[in-house]
Amino acid sequence: MAQSAAIDILELRAYLLQQLWTAGAYALEVQKEIRSRPAKDYDSPFAQAVTDADIAVQNFLEVSLLARFPQLRFFGEEVDQSLSMKYFSTDHPWEVLVDPIDGTRFYADGRRDFNVVVSVVDSRSYQAGIIYMPGFEKCVHAVQGEPTYLAAPNEIARGEIGQVYAFPSAPRRIYCYRCPEAVTALSPHFEVIDVAEAYERDPNCSNINAIFTGEACAFLGKGNSAIDWGVHAFLVERAGGKASTWTGASLPEVQTLQDRSFPEMLVATSDELHSEISELLQSGVMA
Repeated sequence: MAQSAAIDILELRAYLLQQLWTAGAYALEVQKEIRSRPAKDYDSPFAQAVTDADIAVQNFLEVSLLARFPQLRFFGEEVDQSLSMKYFSTDHPWEVLVDPIDGTRFYADGRRDFNVVVSVVDSRSYQAGIIYMPGFEKCVHAVQGEPTYLAAPNEIARGEIGQVYAFPSAPRRIYCYRCPEAVTALSPHFEVIDVAEAYERDPNCSNINAIFTGEACAFLGKGNSAIDWGVHAFLVERAGGKASTWTGASLPEVQTLQDRSFPEMLVATSDELHSEISELLQSGVMA
């Protein structure tokens, strides 16, 4: 662990916040004119979507990190379009994970429900996470051992970290992704929105960042990426919420994940809500 000791996680977070402020401003500026790139080879319109902004933001963050923290490992969602991933270290205990435009489908459709997501992980857990929501002028971020903070773009520009984040009052609304069994089990007790299904019918459907904007009290899914969903879970927990599997078991350690994905995930803004949802899932889905 001698290599990781050479990097101050607070210094790294401060640097990343500044880079994401620039990346977010760029993403907003070009959004109205953005051109889609060839689709990825996935069966979901959300996973398929990729734009020039995805490529540009990831390349910008690669360059920024190589200039300041080249000893870190790096993995970005747009790995096939990367110009500089090959220049990062391959043996540092810390790795930076990047989803340059989380919610590209929303972004390409002109919606504000997209994020720029960066995290730092070791073999076991998240050491830091940042979700920047340029369209909402919000940034939630945390490092391990500290609470989640909420910062506005002008605060980030001044080098400030913002205020300790507290969940706003939210309706009993849960967002999920391709989990019809969960919709069936939970719908009598909560408003449950499956993003993949709902967005096709209602373009006003939100992204899972709704948990940070007061539109939802929980989200859940299966096969959820550590690059985006995992960061949301980390920040919810640092803010006083709870994340687990559907049965309430601890989420697996990062080093054990296949394809950087959690087999299943349940995240809620409080222990009470989490317990209620988990019990409903176990009685309605797993009974």
